[in-house]
Order: sequence, then structure tokens, then C-alpha cells
Amino acid sequence: MGNILKFNHVKKAKPFSRKERADLHAKLHEWRTLIDQGNLDQAEALLPQLTKCKGRWEERDLNYLYTLFNAGYHLAKGDHDVYNEIMSDLENNTAEFCDEHLHFYFRLLGSREMEKRNFKEALKLFYKAEAEDRAHEWADVGFLYNIAYCLSHIDNTKKATQYLEMAMELAEEKKIRVHDIYIQCLLAINHSKLGQFDEAFKLVNNCLFIEKFKKNTDASMGYIYLTVGRIYYLYKDYSNSITYIDIAAKYFTDGSKQYMRCLYAKAQTLFALGNKKEGLAHVNKALKKIDSRTEWGATREALLTALKYSVSLSNPMAMQHLVSEAIPKLQELEQYAEVVEYYEKICRFYEEVGDNRQALKYSKLVAQVYAEYIENRVACAV
Repeated sequence: MGNILKFNHVKKAKPFSRKERADLHAKLHEWRTLIDQGNLDQAEALLPQLTKCKGRWEERDLNYLYTLFNAGYHLAKGDHDVYNEIMSDLENNTAEFCDEHLHFYFRLLGSREMEKRNFKEALKLFYKAEAEDRAHEWADVGFLYNIAYCLSHIDNTKKATQYLEMAMELAEEKKIRVHDIYIQCLLAINHSKLGQFDEAFKLVNNCLFIEKFKKNTDASMGYIYLTVGRIYYLYKDYSNSITYIDIAAKYFTDGSKQYMRCLYAKAQTLFALGNKKEGLAHVNKALKKIDSRTEWGATREALLTALKYSVSLSNPMAMQHLVSEAIPKLQELEQYAEVVEYYEKICRFYEEVGDNRQALKYSKLVAQVYAEYIENRVACAV
């Protein structure tokens, strides 16, 4: 299953010439690039050209590259069982890996952790991959973006911005445009978090100009408009935030991940406006559509549930659910920023009702979790 190569089964065959070997190495990286860019149909079409050579692959380095990229192919397809089987098989051979193999091995492990939203662990693995790339041969635009994405999610904003700028420079140098929208939108969010709103709006306006010029009407337009909505939210212009979130939602299929992100963002903004009833309606609508059996769904469910209970703190049952269920789940998922945010809300609530003992308790929890949060940021910045 999964085209896992068993090296003791590789038959003796005429060795590749230097040119044949170089061509196959290039073809393998062409396959990997298609996978990394999400062009899975083209990757599938290229697969027969690679598998027909397997019987001749006496060079273990080519075998290992094929197997590593094949693991990435199945990860991109969501075939986690096959991915796990391949990676388990490879783990027994890491002592034989060269720098190139180790780089992509750690990248794959990091990508899986990122997919599970274990951003701290993902960064550790991505940095290990970086360390194996001493000559800077394999760090492509997508890899730099993934590091920035993880850093953004632990609010290491300045370092995330550095990696995004590196990704933009490399994309310009290599004339690679497939990641442009995602890099610029994430960079815009990070500029907003730093209070650099003029720069943020400049970036998203540039994205909109490019996509409208191409007469694009697909989900990338929705992604840009959702980013605009998030920037307005950070700017505390909640009316404009809702306007652009609503525009974004029209570009996504009802029930898709991006559509669910729109529902969450709109609920968050409605609560910020003080419109609790409509905000709760959007939360409940999203919760009904989520498949919590998936990793993504479980995380999104935890975020929505915490948001739902946090707007009814005067209700003892809601407070109990938030403290004993929702927040621990967010901690388990390493959503430190949200945990700090909700503990601060609880602290303010108790201050307002004059319960100083409880306010002090949650103030200490804020400091405790924030210290852990900072510790994680430092560990991931080394």
C-alpha cells in the first residue's frame, strides 16, 4: 500500500548513467513541487513515469526521495493511514539519510503537526529541516510560508513577518506566483497585529487588483475579502468587518472550511458589536455543520464552543462549561492566545461583579498561561 519501497526487494538492474540519474532526481523534485502547490491531478499524472523506474533504482538516495515525496503526496490527499505507514517505514532508515533526505523528512513531520494545529511542534521540526539545508538548496516558497503560518498562530508576529518577506523575495526571484495571495494576506494580518494598518490595506488592495485583473471569481477572492474583514476587526471597525466577511462567504461552498471560518469571524465580530443574539445564531449554525471527527473540525468546534460560552458568563452553567470543558480543550490544542483571552474575560467579569477572590484566581491563571505561551514562543524562535 502507498508504493512503499522495500529496499531488500529492489532487483539488480543496470545502474543509471549520470545523466539518467540527474534527470530522475529533477523529475522527483518536479513531482514534489506539484504536490506542495496542491496540483494533485498533475502529480497523479506524473506518477506512472516515476513508478516504472522503481525496479531499476539501486541508488538508495533516489529510493528514499521517492518514498519521502510519496508520503507527502498521501498527506496532501488526506490519506493519513498511508502517510503514517510510509513514515513509520522510513523512521527505521534515518541513519542512512543524507542532508537532503533529513530536510524533507523533518518537513513532512512538521507539515503533519501543522495540519493538526500543533504549531509549536511543527516549528521545531521545520527548524530541524532548515538546519539540514546548509546550502539553502531546498527551502522553497511554500516551506517559508508554512514556517510563517505557524509563527503567526503563536503570535510571534515579527518573526512571521520576516519569513513572509523572505518568501515574497524568493517568489519574485523564482517567478513563482502560486503562493502570492496567501503570502500577502498573511503578511497583511501580521502588519495589522503590529498596528501597521496602512501597510496591511496596501497589501490586500494589491491582491484584489491582481485577482480582478485576472477576472478571477474563485475562492481566492473570498480569501482576500475574509482577510480584509479580519483587518477591519483588528482595526475595531466592526461594521466594515461584517460587510467584508459577508462578501467573502459568497465565494465559498456552504459547509466548507473557509465558509466555517466566515461564520466564526462573523460571530466574533457580532459579539464585539454587542449583538449577542445574532452572534449566537451564527455560532450554533456553524456547530451544526462541523464534523468534529476530523482534526480540523475538533479544533474549530473547541473555538466556537469557547466563544459561545464566553458571552454568557453571568450564567453559571455557561461559566462552568467554559472553565471545565472549552478552555481545557483549547489548552490541549495549544491555542494559548485564546486561552489567555478567555481567562482575561472571566477575570474582568468577576472584577465587575465585585468577586475579588475569583478575579485574583483568574488573574493568576492569565499570568500562568501567558508565561507558558511566551515560553513556547521563545522555544519556537530559537
